[in-house]
Amino acid sequence: MGAAALLVAAVIGGRPGIGSAQTGPVVVTTAEEWVAALSDPLVEAIALGLDIEVGCGAGAARPTGSVPVVVDGDDHTLTDGCVGGAETASTSVDAPSTWRDITLVGAADGSATVLLASQLSLERVTVVVRNGGDGVVASGLASTIVDSTIELAGDGAGTGLVVDSRDGLVVDGLRVSGAGDGIDVGDAGVPVSDPPTIRDSHIAVRSIGLAISGPVTIERSSVEGASVAVLVFAQDAVVIRDSTLAVSSAGRALSTEQLVRDVTLDQVTVVVPPGASSLEPGLHSVVTLHATVLAGGTCFLLGRLASEGDNIATDDSCATTGTGDRVLADPGLEPYDAARGWAAPTADGPLVDAVAECGSGADQTGAVRPSGAACDIGAIELQAVVPPSTTTTTTPGGGTAPPATPVVGPARFTG
Repeated sequence: MGAAALLVAAVIGGRPGIGSAQTGPVVVTTAEEWVAALSDPLVEAIALGLDIEVGCGAGAARPTGSVPVVVDGDDHTLTDGCVGGAETASTSVDAPSTWRDITLVGAADGSATVLLASQLSLERVTVVVRNGGDGVVASGLASTIVDSTIELAGDGAGTGLVVDSRDGLVVDGLRVSGAGDGIDVGDAGVPVSDPPTIRDSHIAVRSIGLAISGPVTIERSSVEGASVAVLVFAQDAVVIRDSTLAVSSAGRALSTEQLVRDVTLDQVTVVVPPGASSLEPGLHSVVTLHATVLAGGTCFLLGRLASEGDNIATDDSCATTGTGDRVLADPGLEPYDAARGWAAPTADGPLVDAVAECGSGADQTGAVRPSGAACDIGAIELQAVVPPSTTTTTTPGGGTAPPATPVVGPARFTG
């Protein structure tokens, strides 16, 4: 394995010296110090003191059985500088590891994975794939990715996040953008005791946004792909709520393989251009809709759609027959905002105050539902404007305080 593979491999310990007691993080400022710290199975904490570039073939992988390690980048960058090498990963570690406040940059050429780990926690991490390969591959249980970004640069066909073991996975606040696929959640047919959750995330890629092989819950997120936004393979429960699905070309917003019987869209907005497909359930598959708007495109139904009511579609091919379901040429949506990953309802449109039974109590932006007399159909709850207060209060010094500042709408998702 090359230097790149070592980037993560030895990350599990802390070291003044091999086998010695660690009283603080090992601060590394050179490639040699980084590789040495990574290679020590007893190191518990590593801190980057400078930006570091590691060349080909410099180091050893972190072995199974090493102690867990915390890598604190202190906002520095770790770069795989290998050119023309045959590395499988820029960084790899076969033991639990936590990464914070660091930018990981993959090799300039080749198809190496930037970060390969068996049990992984990412906090405020940026991963840059420069040409092909995958961004992050998590193969262990209970991986957690929080407030992080994966950039698929260049024209490579890699995947931002590949999850080989879904059990216990939590993705909270992940941004994936660029070429290739967004997230691939694997392990079809393997029993899962703690199904994965993807929330408050924004995926916008040029191929498949999210490929799912097993149970997963997606909340308050946007998924956009050029060919497919969400592709479901497995016969397990998939729930998408308070989220937006979009395609940027003549692709499919949601497509399932045959016999996928349990996919639910709960207060979801589906936005596709003319010539694209909103929903394509496979043979004998069932997609259940609740308070969902299907805007643009058609539905190609080898399987069928079920309804829990209050859905709006713009094409007869997507029509459902639940209580409150309608087909309307104009669903009352503002233009799709790709940067934010949502399309808000118009103030006087049919989506507003139209849901008999609310779902989670918060929309895609995290704003409280309902804002008006009832919840709105789709991912975004139109927020009522709070009128300015005209009340003044007496201050301890005997003066008066100005009226309270009015609150207008939610803190919108900024992508």
